Amino acid sequence: MITPMRKLIKAMPEVAQRVFDRCLSYGQEKNPESKEFEITFDYEFLDDSYAHWITHAIKRSEESGSEHGSSSGSSYGGDDDDELRLPPDAQTYTADTNILKKNSPLFLMMLQIYQAKLNYLGWTNLIEWIVYVTALLLVISFNECQRTTGYRYDWQWHLGAVAIFLAWVDLVLFIQKFPRFGIYVVMFTDILFTFSQFFIVFFLFIIAFALAFYALFQNQV
Repeated sequence: MITPMRKLIKAMPEVAQRVFDRCLSYGQEKNPESKEFEITFDYEFLDDSYAHWITHAIKRSEESGSEHGSSSGSSYGGDDDDELRLPPDAQTYTADTNILKKNSPLFLMMLQIYQAKLNYLGWTNLIEWIVYVTALLLVISFNECQRTTGYRYDWQWHLGAVAIFLAWVDLVLFIQKFPRFGIYVVMFTDILFTFSQFFIVFFLFIIAFALAFYALFQNQV
C-alpha cells in the first residue's frame, strides 16, 4: 500500500525527517542524564497504514465489493457522486474539533504570518495570496442566476486567467527548491530582474528609434 507519508519519505526524505522531528515531545525534565527524563514518540505518520481514513476507505471498499457479489473491493476509491460531494457516511480524520481548527489551511497561514511577521512578505507568499483571492472570486456565485447556470462575469474570467498564470509562476518558484531544476529557475529570475532594471533605458532607445523612423517615412509616397 502506497500512502502519502511513504511517498514523502521516498521523494523528499529531508522533509520527512523534519516531520518526524516534530513528532517528538519531551517531559518536564530536560536533562538526558536524569532518571525522570522522558521522550514520547508519536507514530501516527509512520504507521499511516493504520490511520483512520485508511481503515474507513478499506471498510467502504469491502462493503461496496460485498454488495456487488465480491468479498473485497479492488480499490480504496470513494463513493463520491458526479458533483464530487462526500457520501453521508463520510468521517473526518479526527473527532477533536481543536485539531481540525488548528490544521485548517487558513489558520496555518495566519500562524505563519504571526511567526514570520515582515519576513512573510516575500514574492512567493504574495503570489499565493493573490492566487487564493482571485480563485475564490472566480468560483463564488453572487446571485441566483450564477448559482443555477454557472455563468461567470467577464471580470471573473479575467481574475481566473490571472490566477492560472500566477499559479504556474508559483509552481516555477516552488521548483526552485529542487537541486536539479533550481539552478535554471535562479538563472531565469536573475536574468529577468536584471532585464527589468535595464528595461527603462532599453525602452528609451525603442522610443527614440521609433520616432526617428516615423519622421523619416511619414512623407514617403
